[in-house]
Amino acid sequence: MYKYSRKDKWFMTWDKERILALSQKSTEYAMEKVCKYIIKEIKRDMRDSKHGVSYIIKGKEHRASKPDESPAILTNTLYDALEYKIETHNNEIIGKIGVNIDKGLGDGYALYLEVGTARMNGARPYLRNTVFQNKRRIVKILEKGAF
Repeated sequence: MYKYSRKDKWFMTWDKERILALSQKSTEYAMEKVCKYIIKEIKRDMRDSKHGVSYIIKGKEHRASKPDESPAILTNTLYDALEYKIETHNNEIIGKIGVNIDKGLGDGYALYLEVGTARMNGARPYLRNTVFQNKRRIVKILEKGAF
């Protein structure tokens, strides 16, 4: 935005490209905040106490999660593998949240927990539940943008 005066009148001109670029950066920043918030909430849910079966593993008690609870933490592998990525395609800003399988997760493990399998007695959703439970907060972050 530029201001200039001509014979006691003020005029403003707008640099459309610059405004659009700032708007896009603001939206990217907001999307990054959303992704970080969701991962923080997923990890908080994983740390919460669980209500499934209790086991003794390597001399320590471990309480598993029950169906529809986020997964219990046993090895921290899933917990440590959570990541996000921001992508921009044709004026769309996309926040992707998932797991990095290069961090020791078996292929499909995170998906099996999220949606369940025929051999499990119920899914342990961590991503869907967190997003659905925090919809209002996510919308507020996006509406607020970087400001």
